[in-house]
Formats: sequence, C-alpha cells, structure tokens
Amino acid sequence: MRQVGLRELKNHLSRYVRQVRAGHDIQITDRGEVVAELLPPYRRMPRRLKPTELQRLLDEERGER
Repeated sequence: MRQVGLRELKNHLSRYVRQVRAGHDIQITDRGEVVAELLPPYRRMPRRLKPTELQRLLDEERGER
C-alpha cells in the first residue's frame, strides 16, 4: 500500500484520487504516522456480520409489527 504525506496529498489530490479510482489503496501520513486511508468505495468496510445475524439484529431493533 502506498503512503503519502499530508502536504503531498494536498498538493496533488487529483493524482491520488485517480489512483484510488483505479483500485489502489493509499495511506495518509502525518509526520510519519498513518492517520487515514483512501480506499476504493467497494472496499470501504469489510463484512463483519453474517446475513442471518444482521437479519436477527434488524428484527430485534424493529420489534413486533
């Protein structure tokens, strides 16, 4: 995964957005520490709940109708 500093990102934002659009991941650093990541939209969050668990939680939240 590529890393880029805040200043570099600010100065060349369009370039990095094109790279992310092309499927690349970019870590944003501030003084050498990773503070954020730019990911393509389809890779934003991993699936953490099984569909049956999600349905159970939704049913629980909605209550009886």
